[in-house]
Amino acid sequence: GVIFSGWSMSREWSSSLDILFQRTLQYASRFHSDPSSENTNKFDESLIEIIRSISSVDPTARLTLNQSSLNELLNYVPILLCAPTTTAITRSKLLRLLFNLGQYNVSIRRHMAADLQLCGPVFDCLKMSLKEQLGPQNMIDILRLLQVLTYEKTFTLGIWTNELISFLLKELSMEEEMEWMPYSIAILCNLSSRSKSLSQRIRKWSSYKEFARRLTKLLQHDSRIVVVSSLVLIGFLEEKLRELIYCPQNIAQTFQCVFNVLILGDTLMTRHIAADLLKRLVVSETPSISSTPTLSSTGKDLMNYSYFTRCLQQTADLLVRADPRTEESTKIYDVLLALCSVPSMKSTVCLAILDCRQTEDRLTTPLFSIAGTARKSLEEAIDASVPLKALRLLSYLLKEAVEANRKLSSLIPEERILSIIDSAVKTPIQTSDPNVLSQCSRIYEGLRLAEGISGDDSLRSSLLDILSAPLCSHLMETQFLSNPVVLFMAKPPSMRAPEGIPEWSMEGVSVVMELIRVLATFKDYSKAHKVQYWSSLKDDRLIPLLAFSISRGSPSIVNQALVLYTHCAQNIEFASQNLADLVSSCTIEGDNRSKSKGENGEKERRRRSHSGEDGNNKRLNGHDSLLTCHGEKRERSMSQLDELIVALKNGLDLKNPKTSDLLAAYENKLAMIQMREQELEKLVLTKDAALQQSERLRIQYAASGGRSSDSDLARIRSLVADCEELKDEKEKIGEKVKEKDAEVEKKRKEIGDIEKEKQLLMREMEEEKGFNSTLRKNIDEFKAKMEKMSKAVLQLQEQVANANAENEKKKDEIFKLNEERKSREKIIEEMKGRMEEERVEGRRNIEKMEKEIEELGKRIEEIEKDRDQFKLKYETVQEAMEERKRKMREEMMRLAGEI
Repeated sequence: GVIFSGWSMSREWSSSLDILFQRTLQYASRFHSDPSSENTNKFDESLIEIIRSISSVDPTARLTLNQSSLNELLNYVPILLCAPTTTAITRSKLLRLLFNLGQYNVSIRRHMAADLQLCGPVFDCLKMSLKEQLGPQNMIDILRLLQVLTYEKTFTLGIWTNELISFLLKELSMEEEMEWMPYSIAILCNLSSRSKSLSQRIRKWSSYKEFARRLTKLLQHDSRIVVVSSLVLIGFLEEKLRELIYCPQNIAQTFQCVFNVLILGDTLMTRHIAADLLKRLVVSETPSISSTPTLSSTGKDLMNYSYFTRCLQQTADLLVRADPRTEESTKIYDVLLALCSVPSMKSTVCLAILDCRQTEDRLTTPLFSIAGTARKSLEEAIDASVPLKALRLLSYLLKEAVEANRKLSSLIPEERILSIIDSAVKTPIQTSDPNVLSQCSRIYEGLRLAEGISGDDSLRSSLLDILSAPLCSHLMETQFLSNPVVLFMAKPPSMRAPEGIPEWSMEGVSVVMELIRVLATFKDYSKAHKVQYWSSLKDDRLIPLLAFSISRGSPSIVNQALVLYTHCAQNIEFASQNLADLVSSCTIEGDNRSKSKGENGEKERRRRSHSGEDGNNKRLNGHDSLLTCHGEKRERSMSQLDELIVALKNGLDLKNPKTSDLLAAYENKLAMIQMREQELEKLVLTKDAALQQSERLRIQYAASGGRSSDSDLARIRSLVADCEELKDEKEKIGEKVKEKDAEVEKKRKEIGDIEKEKQLLMREMEEEKGFNSTLRKNIDEFKAKMEKMSKAVLQLQEQVANANAENEKKKDEIFKLNEERKSREKIIEEMKGRMEEERVEGRRNIEKMEKEIEELGKRIEEIEKDRDQFKLKYETVQEAMEERKRKMREEMMRLAGEI
């Protein structure tokens, strides 16, 4: 009943938020088209109302991009942030709206960072804030939003990135620390963590050296987010300092520092950064064939540190205090799951968490909190991954307890464990629901938990009742009938489209694999489960799922499928050939895809190789090819020159960038022609020298009378042939030089004409400058008047802002007073009810007491009667005693007289 009422309340909140977003969208549209004071005020008021409504996890985290009004409003935001008509107050409210959405809703944050590319407009707001000097609080609002957006590694880079890096390095290098310094270093930490190229870009910045020198001082800062961000920056940017901080001698202190930051926390997203750093330091990210996580070089001695168990238990204690619906809680689960996934650490980590006991300050244990989160439904948890992670961690813990021969009933009530498993395995699967993947995952984790604790004798009979044979059969049939893998595997390999398989299909297959593992465990204790187990192995519909798991599953699923095959192979009638054909068809399908990709790649390579061969041929053709290429370029340049001459005749626009580029290109062209002419002249000189040398040799030969040897004669003949070739080449080069000279002269004439036109235009521009100077004077006077008016407007805006701030404070106070009044009224009503109950109870007590008094009165009367009777008896006895005394006295007197 409580869960249903909470869910209904969240639905009411969602509908009211839809109305708010629709109204704000209307006001945003009006403000964008007409930024009048009335539209501005209405838009600001609607923004304030939304900001108050989404100031907590629930209902903010429940918002989705399927809500059209919210989606359209987010599309308006970057336009409004950069619009000159948007006031500083409106921008501030838009930034607060984006911050609330980004802080509590991860999917919307990713959409804003990647799809909407909001980092650029937000940084523009930062520049406007610096220019207009809007104060430190406005700077903090902008920087914390940038911190939230840049935490997502999918955010889009742009021109703003370089400017932001410059601003951050300048701010962090200052000796005087500003109020927003923690947010600045956190943003720089996010940027360096995004990619290696961005880290290299940061290192190449001119002001980076000053910042690097200050990094060691920042490690001693009072702010924990500054310390942990500095550790991350050292890891990505400073190699020498990294070797010092993360060396074996100092890694123990570094781990303790990271644990302390994670446990104590600080400002925005401090635990996020600490958790990410801790996972990188412990679990190796080096790619390998094995899918089993391994310890990194820095984390290999972590379990030997004296503080490890204590820090681990304090980290687990955070799950008791943290709201399980927040992203911070998810980060803590990620850390603990990462540690448990390493086989060498799993036992130590699980036993440390199990040994956490109740204290005076904390009346519950992390195990109870994990179980409570695992018990939450997907709708109640908001983020479906949170209860799934809690279920996975609970499986690790309870399985370790069973393996350590510890009674689960001494750690957690058995009824709670059984209810968690019952609610998980009975999760309904709706294939049209967006959460169908999470639904299958919840069933899988529930089965995994049941299989892990099946070794506990006291729980086994209850588990057999919860996971009854009919329920196992129902889960199996659901996958056989609804999982698309069955139909997918029935198609020929050429007709299988990989994009046609929904994402949840593999998770559904894993449910079948885990379910058969559970049946294999239960078959020795229940006849019904044994029958169901063997009938499942004999079902031919299992073969497509088994083949799909072997060919496309994750390493853990492939392992389960291979183990399952060994069980199926016990059946003589098992269709092993059919399984082999299906697995092979998946291989053929993959080969076809790779072949098609290879053919496309080969076509691309051929295209590139042809273009490369063409380029090589052009390079190998020597001077003629080069001249031909220059000729082609010259033809294009001539056409461009003709266009330029036509433009000059029609009136050249010197402000046109294409014109200036064209003039610069022709100046470069002339310089190249002159250089080429000089090279040709040098070549002609060398040829002349070679001809003169050959002529001298010929004369010497003639003077010697032809007495030289045959070898000298052959050498001279070759020289003569070379000289003739050189002469021919010289003639060709001379002709080409003449052509080039003619072209150069022609170009010079054309450029001279262009220069004349340019001078005329420059004169006209000088005249325009004089006219513009007078206009500027008038504009300056107008600006001075406008500045006075703007100052007056700013003063009025400040007064309005102060009034609005006071109004907001009053509204907050009134809201708080109303809440306090409601709470007091509720308390009074409760007290009235209690007083009425006490009054009724008092009446009953009074009546009871009156009856008791009457009974006591009667008893008193009876006692008084008894007393009177006793008194009479006492008096008679007293008289008898007196008489006896008198007689004894007389007798004694008589005896005395006789004596």
